[in-house]
Amino acid sequence: VNVTATGPYNIATTATNGMTFSASGTFSTLGPQPIILLGSGTPGVAMTSNIPMPGTTPCTFPIIVNPVPTIDWTFTKTNAPSTIYRGQTDQAVLVPNGAAVVFGIAGSNSFGVDNFEIALSDINGTITNGETYSTSVPLTSNAAIFSYTLPPNCTADTYLADISTTGASITFTVTTHNTTTKTITGTFSGTAKNSAGQTLTIASGTFRGTYP
Repeated sequence: VNVTATGPYNIATTATNGMTFSASGTFSTLGPQPIILLGSGTPGVAMTSNIPMPGTTPCTFPIIVNPVPTIDWTFTKTNAPSTIYRGQTDQAVLVPNGAAVVFGIAGSNSFGVDNFEIALSDINGTITNGETYSTSVPLTSNAAIFSYTLPPNCTADTYLADISTTGASITFTVTTHNTTTKTITGTFSGTAKNSAGQTLTIASGTFRGTYP
């Protein structure tokens, strides 16, 4: 601002897209001086908002609000270095397989690279709240498959847990199956193996998928 008179000041913008910016203090000298405005509020829409700045010569300044990425699945690999993986479900299916039914999710992280895949096979043909599925049992039981592949080009490493992977076992628990919205959510944890055969501890896993 260009200060033309000394003394206290209070500057506040009008609310725009749920955001306001303000500053207060005292000008002790004249002439051009920088002011830091503190923001508050929660943006309502992902967009570029032009914030009106009051003054003898009003102006605006742009604030870019990026969309919040969808988080449909997440898990933590606790082996050093501990890493949290998360992202969105790109596709979910619920398909019959003989007398059984299979629920599958294919997803990627927020950058659209890492590949997340799970499959739950229910021997009784229904997926209900509280049911569990294990990667260490055959398809004659409630079986599961877990796979996570990292870039570049999904060739760097793969975390895997299935009936053929010795020493790996992940248990999935269905927390909700809403047949109206066709959405299944759940949790998972256990161990997987990477491409080098190292045992990885998988914790705090969650998933959500809406099938057509």
